[in-house]
Amino acid sequence: MKFIEIQNIKNQNLICLDFDDCIVPWNDFLPPYKPYDEEYTLKETRKNVDYIKKLCNKYNFEVFITSSWAMVLDENYNLDTKWEEIHYKILNIIKELPLISKDPFGDRHIAIDVLLENDNIIVGIDDLDLSPFHNEDNFYFLNVLNGKNLNQLENILKEI
Repeated sequence: MKFIEIQNIKNQNLICLDFDDCIVPWNDFLPPYKPYDEEYTLKETRKNVDYIKKLCNKYNFEVFITSSWAMVLDENYNLDTKWEEIHYKILNIIKELPLISKDPFGDRHIAIDVLLENDNIIVGIDDLDLSPFHNEDNFYFLNVLNGKNLNQLENILKEI
C-alpha cells in the first residue's frame, strides 16, 4: 500500500483515525475487563469501518492513520509471529478505508501538528482526548471508545 508523504498532504479533508480500542473493540473496559469474542470484535470493526467509509465518500474525506499500529500498514512490515489471526483480519478491514497516509513519527500529536500546519481540515477520532493538544480552528475532535459516539461523526462532517 503506497502512502503520500506527510509533508505532501496539503489542503485536504482528513479523518485522523486511531483504531485500536477506538473502532476496534477488544473488551468492555469495565471490571473485570472481560474480553469480547472474536466474532463480536470483527463484526463491530466491520460496522465502524463501513460507516466511516460511507461518510468519507459522502463528505469528501480521506483517512490518515494515527494509531500506534500505523507501522503495520507498511508494505514491507514483517508482522511478528505472536500476532493472532484476528489481527490480520482487522488490518484487512482497516485497509478498506480511503487511506491517504499514516503517522510516520510514532507520535500522533506531531503528525496532527504537521497536518494542521499544511492547512488540512482534520477530524480526529481517538479513544484518548486529543482536544487539549490541538485547538486550532481546522481541528475537530470526536472521542470514541469501542465504537461508542462514532454515530456523531456525520454531525461534525456536516458542520465543516
